[in-house]
Amino acid sequence: MKHGVTRDRVAKEHDVLCFEMEAAGLMDNFPCLVIRGICDYSDSHKAKQWQNYAAATAAAYAKELLSVMPSQRRQTSIQLVKCSTQETRNKILHGLGFDRIDNRYATIEAAHDKTCEWLSKHPHYRSWLSPTDFPDHHGILWISGKPGAGKSTIMKHAFTRARRKAANNSAIISFFFNARGEDLEKTTVGMHRSLLLQLLEKLPELQVILDNITHKSLHKSWASDLTLLGDLFRRAVSLLGQHQVTCFIDALDECAEDQVRQMLKLFEDLGQCAVQNNIRLYTCFSSRHYPHIDIKYGLKLTLEDQAGHEKDMEEYVLTKLKTGRKKPDKDLVAEILQKACGVFMWIVLVVNILNKEFRRGRIFAVKKRLKEIPPELSDLFRDILIRDEENTEDLLLCIQWVLFAKRPLKPEEYYYALAAGLQPKSLGEWDPEEVTEEAMEIFVISSSKGLAEVTKSKNPTVQFIHESVRDFLLKDDGLKSLWPQLEPSVEHRSHDTLKKCCYAYTKVAISPVYWPNDDKNNKINKSNNGDESKDGSNKFPFLEYATTQLLHHADAAARGLSQSEFLQDFSSNLQRWVKFNNLVNDRTHYKPYPSLRYIFAVRGYESLIQLISLVRLDQHNTTSTNTKQEYASPLFAAFHNKNQNSMQFLLECTTEKEVNQQDHDGNTVLLLASDSGHPATVEMILHAGADANILNNNWETPLKKAVQNHRPEVVQLLLSRRIRSQPAQIGPFSAAKQTTYNPDFTFTSVAHDIEQQNSEGLTLLMYATQHHQFIIIGLLLDNGADIHVTDANNNSCSHLLLSSPAYHTQDQVITICEKLYQRGINVNHRNNVGQTPLHWAVVALLLAPAELLLTLGADINCMDNYGRTPLFTSFLRGNLEISKMLVREHAQLQLYDKGMESPIFFASTRQKPKHVKFLLDLGVDVNERNHIRETALFKACEADDLKMVKCLVQSGADINIANTNNETALFKACAVGTAEIVEYLVQNGADINVTNRDKENVLYTIKRFSYQHISILQTLIEADIDLTVTNNTGQTILHAAACWWSAEDWILYLVQQALKLGLNIDSKDRYGQTPLMRATRSVNKAFVSVLLQSGADPNVEDNEDCTPLVMAIYSLSSESQMLGTCRLLLENVADAAKVTRNGDTALAAAKRTREHEVEKLLLEWMSRKKKKRSRIK
Repeated sequence: MKHGVTRDRVAKEHDVLCFEMEAAGLMDNFPCLVIRGICDYSDSHKAKQWQNYAAATAAAYAKELLSVMPSQRRQTSIQLVKCSTQETRNKILHGLGFDRIDNRYATIEAAHDKTCEWLSKHPHYRSWLSPTDFPDHHGILWISGKPGAGKSTIMKHAFTRARRKAANNSAIISFFFNARGEDLEKTTVGMHRSLLLQLLEKLPELQVILDNITHKSLHKSWASDLTLLGDLFRRAVSLLGQHQVTCFIDALDECAEDQVRQMLKLFEDLGQCAVQNNIRLYTCFSSRHYPHIDIKYGLKLTLEDQAGHEKDMEEYVLTKLKTGRKKPDKDLVAEILQKACGVFMWIVLVVNILNKEFRRGRIFAVKKRLKEIPPELSDLFRDILIRDEENTEDLLLCIQWVLFAKRPLKPEEYYYALAAGLQPKSLGEWDPEEVTEEAMEIFVISSSKGLAEVTKSKNPTVQFIHESVRDFLLKDDGLKSLWPQLEPSVEHRSHDTLKKCCYAYTKVAISPVYWPNDDKNNKINKSNNGDESKDGSNKFPFLEYATTQLLHHADAAARGLSQSEFLQDFSSNLQRWVKFNNLVNDRTHYKPYPSLRYIFAVRGYESLIQLISLVRLDQHNTTSTNTKQEYASPLFAAFHNKNQNSMQFLLECTTEKEVNQQDHDGNTVLLLASDSGHPATVEMILHAGADANILNNNWETPLKKAVQNHRPEVVQLLLSRRIRSQPAQIGPFSAAKQTTYNPDFTFTSVAHDIEQQNSEGLTLLMYATQHHQFIIIGLLLDNGADIHVTDANNNSCSHLLLSSPAYHTQDQVITICEKLYQRGINVNHRNNVGQTPLHWAVVALLLAPAELLLTLGADINCMDNYGRTPLFTSFLRGNLEISKMLVREHAQLQLYDKGMESPIFFASTRQKPKHVKFLLDLGVDVNERNHIRETALFKACEADDLKMVKCLVQSGADINIANTNNETALFKACAVGTAEIVEYLVQNGADINVTNRDKENVLYTIKRFSYQHISILQTLIEADIDLTVTNNTGQTILHAAACWWSAEDWILYLVQQALKLGLNIDSKDRYGQTPLMRATRSVNKAFVSVLLQSGADPNVEDNEDCTPLVMAIYSLSSESQMLGTCRLLLENVADAAKVTRNGDTALAAAKRTREHEVEKLLLEWMSRKKKKRSRIK
């Protein structure tokens, strides 16, 4: 297989991927893995008698590799990556969405006809969207106004209009805060999720930002991580390019003020970024007037001060006020507008009030009624509520439900919630034909006196007609003033009322009367769970809320009112409540027979937990390990739900046995708290009698977890208390099983697990020293930790302390070092590779600790297993300051390590001329040689470092020293391709005509072609390099260049210069191949063209009678490249009829390799040649 053309032919015929013989013929044209069998140790140690074994080894490995390599591997992996990427993106996008994401937008009534149109013509609005004004306002417009002025309506109008007129390359996105909605509707977390989802769906190319999210980032609560969401939004905006994004964010005042401040800071930063990077991001905010929040840049528009807004209100009054006259009463309209003071909500309510007078024919009383109506919106609400005394119980219960419900109620839920409080005996199954949707809507309006409504959305709920109603009732104390009997605890009494409604409804709804198929054991039939739940919702629409939120209202009420009587009664119905909770609750399910305490802990009802402990309920069922609940005990449930108050109440009434209970992983609550780093929680648990020596299934203790997670306060707590330790044998099996409290345990000041070692042999002290946990190191040392123990690599604590740079904490490192050596640690302890702590300090570039070690008696000349002293190591690391310090301390200079490497070699490869000069000043020979006889100059040339080369040459480096392959530093410089270094070496006397053991000069080393190599070529030719040299295989420089050179002008220059010096253009190597043949095999069309122009024979034959044309056909190249080379040869009179030793012609070769275009070209050429002969005849 040494014949290149034969190898190429076989490869084509049999689809061979690679050959033994180092994939010759393939690696020049195809990105591949080369498998080599080795029988030589460098060129200086040949072992040809082992060559057959090496070849067999390589072939066997290649065969095995091919046998397990799947077909279409590359294509499949790409498809899998694409599929995986898109799946991850879709998963993240799905996680951004949430229920009721656009509920507030949907519930805002559309602007009335002919209103809000003025906004798009307003100068501020036009300036906001003007690119020329963008640097002045950073793309921010803030619309502010009084409560009820109509801000949300105008924002909805602006958003709808912008979306309708949006260009194809733009995205219009929005978020409408909703204080009456669920958490995500009124927080910036929900806003970020909504805006991101809209932006990424409308501009899918931005979804690339999701690819940078690590799996670690996608934790369970990633979609609530405000920092992550903010970063994603920033990245998306930064990648907008030519896209324009317009963002509308309504009702900032319905979000917490601290969140609004943080959000505004984000958009101010984005605005600044947009100005600097020409990004088109436009943001419109709306809110009530903020007295303490402002922005530096942006346009501001006060709604009630706008003439267009005044005109809208006038239009509304003229349209909606039913006076019965053809002409409007201008005085009446003017008085209404004057009293409204720009508040649209006031006008809407007042027009309805006046229309009632008009409908009753009391036209004479209209103006009197108008004068009675207070001008302030809150006073108007009060007037509406106290106007009559009808159904006051309905009104109060309505207000309590809308104000204090855990979530907004659906109309049917609202109806039965009030029925449960007003007429509990009337409760039963819902009959939709009797209690219709229309009846429920009428009931909402009548019970609220028109201040509540059913929202017009996909999932309608009962809400106040405006957020200002809630403000009146709570912030303005309207609820207290109207119902003083609720004092002094309005909220607690209201929750108690709602609890009673829920409990009354639950008792009826879960009664066996309505569930005849309920089994005797109160167990849930899982196969029918979905059907039962749906059936329950249809029959009892308030069942889901009443069941799941009953305890929420009881807990809220318990903060001010006793719930003892309720708990006594509820405990008797507990297991039936559990069954129906599991039936209707999608989030929290319980196994049979959970305790009250467990349920309260899971839900975080701390007031009920405190109460249950006081009234001594649930004493015989405090844990739930035997029932296999989600958490091992109430204490675990409270911890996982991060409710510290609940934990405190539970610990006050929990036995030591319960405190030390373990979950299925063997963790105690103390271990989990230590792992999480909650000092206050740890202290509470310890005070309750927790045993700090109980190990989990991974043989970990609380102290170990605290050290591993760098929790110094927790470590101090665990060490400072007198912790129970085990008096008997300690091991991974016996200790892990110790789960109960033993009163016979003795007390000791330090827990036994300080000296435990992990799989790497690290104790807690060693782990802390390795990670520079200085406070924890001090605590462990003060508590008697063993300083003499070593890890699996025989490293001491001192080694680990000095294992990494600590530039900002060297003083602390020194302090710990002093503590260790005061306690007697061996300063010259050697690890498995013979290195002392001084070696490690030098490697970590710790000067001051290294000096300290020397004062403590460290051996400055100690050699490691590689034969390197600390001084030698300092040159390897390249820190001159440490090197000088060691020399001052009389360190002996070591010329070579066991690998025959000299310090000057390392210094010369790290761009450190000062280090080199320092070594030379110490007496190091600049021409020191390594095991292959190379000097530092070789290393500098290989590192492409001209400054170092000059430094070494000026210091006396011999430019013409040759290595074991008889190559000089010039060979290295030419191979790397640095023209400046080559020119410098030539100018300073480098022998350009020296040849290596293969009889090749420096030009043979050029294996790629660039502008640097062009300069090198010019330099060498101008210096009279011998272009006629022939290597051991008979190849000339043209043979070598044919594989790599591609610049036609410089190829021509090289060929001309070589021919001038008498080089035969058709000279053959040992295989009979000429430079033209090498060029055709490499598909180097430029080189082929130059050689043919210069007189190369296109019909020359090699030892196998192959011509350049046949070689081109057998080359492993693309069809277009091959076609161009073949056409070039034929145009230069290549004979396609010549027959190789194997009997192949060019046409036969093309047919065998299925090169149809080449075959077609040859047939056309033969046809033309035949016609030409016919004409001659």
